[in-house]
Amino acid sequence: MRIGFFTDTHLGATLYRGGRGWRTKEKDIASVRKGDIYESFKAALDLFLEEKPDIVAHLGDLLEGRASATIFNDLNTAINGLKTLLDAGIKVILLEGNHDFRRYADRKNQPFTVIETALKPYTNRGDLVIVRAEEYRIIDGWARVPIVAVGYYDEGDNFVSLSNTLRKAAEELNGRKALLLTHQTIGDVWGIPEFYRIEDIPDNFVYIFNGHIHKRKLVVRPPRIFVNPGSVEYQDMGEAWDVFELLRIYEDLEGTYGRKKALEMFKRAVMKGVVFLDLDAPQLRNLMDPEDANIKGDDIPVYYWNSSRRPVFYHPLPTSRPFLKARVREGEEDTFNEAIDKLLDVFKALGVKAPVLSLEAEMGEETFARFQARLIDLLEGDELAALRILYEALLEREEVSQEFEEGDRYALFGEYGHVLRMIDEKVRRLIDLEGELKEIKGKKAKGEKEREITSLTEKIKEEILSAFEKEVGDA
Repeated sequence: MRIGFFTDTHLGATLYRGGRGWRTKEKDIASVRKGDIYESFKAALDLFLEEKPDIVAHLGDLLEGRASATIFNDLNTAINGLKTLLDAGIKVILLEGNHDFRRYADRKNQPFTVIETALKPYTNRGDLVIVRAEEYRIIDGWARVPIVAVGYYDEGDNFVSLSNTLRKAAEELNGRKALLLTHQTIGDVWGIPEFYRIEDIPDNFVYIFNGHIHKRKLVVRPPRIFVNPGSVEYQDMGEAWDVFELLRIYEDLEGTYGRKKALEMFKRAVMKGVVFLDLDAPQLRNLMDPEDANIKGDDIPVYYWNSSRRPVFYHPLPTSRPFLKARVREGEEDTFNEAIDKLLDVFKALGVKAPVLSLEAEMGEETFARFQARLIDLLEGDELAALRILYEALLEREEVSQEFEEGDRYALFGEYGHVLRMIDEKVRRLIDLEGELKEIKGKKAKGEKEREITSLTEKIKEEILSAFEKEVGDA
């Protein structure tokens, strides 16, 4: 009995969240991103068809349903992809994540309603379970143990609704141990205090698989194992690997294990992929003692994951495009050029796609002109797939800091004040909209203005979260 897991495919996404100003050689970044995401979704399906697990679970955010202008194409890709698994005799569990639905549409007009309708023959025959947001299902008979699948719960009530749901599911289990599948992030595992807490998860749930946070992670807290397979493509600016740190990891691996093994381990660190749980592994005979499994420690470094590590093992996808970042100051450009050249050689040896690079440069104009020209040469030579350089933006940020030196309205936000400064224009617009709303009398016009306010509020929240994620990633 094996279960395959993937999550956060975000079909239809066209940008790296938190980043603008990308340049590419021939296509715009939206075309590159969308193509990568579609290719990795298909590669994950192909891997499942090859490995033939008994069950495949998608842990939420199948779609970029909130923003995609091509949602029907994305839905078609998703539906046809899931059908290939179901037609191959693989049972499928599909959770609705927070990016799978439009917050201002009713249930009948949600993307997942279309998926439910299109795949109804498979749900009727019992091979597909779709769990909508704020719902849960206990799936018995599919595996040695029950599987509890939970759709996304709004986090605005401090997870009270989610906690109540998990307690209710635990009561229905009557003391039986179970696998818990949820889109929600377990904050204690990720060090995010405001996210869901481990102690709020009933003891029935021994193996917990979740999505939402796009980085891959495995944490052992006996008698439990927490696994986040990570997205199948890089999604957020905070996920990017620092060029200098990534090169150090590779050189350490090569010095310890030799080039051949180092390349394989490095591939598992950099490439996104899917995870398998082997319920027949000897370590899981009683589903109670992960301490005896070949997994030790509180947090397993991603570059130690390998396909022989059971009961949880990881398969990288060859379609995944590496995502790099760096901060280069005056006098460091030669060191950076040497580091990026070495990394590009490693990527060529692995046979992976050309990476994308987001770079912050702090240097004089003449130095920057030479430095930028060299990076553009890498882009034009197909060594890089996309390039983003923050040079003028950093200078502007310094000017903004000087501008707010006296009477800084955001000083009370401390080190995060610059985040709010960046969205100052949107906040001002939001205030204006609130003022305009008070002057509107007609119900229809008022509703339209309210929707505009709600939409802008969501965008501001997303920008703040994206900026904070980048801060956490940099830290």
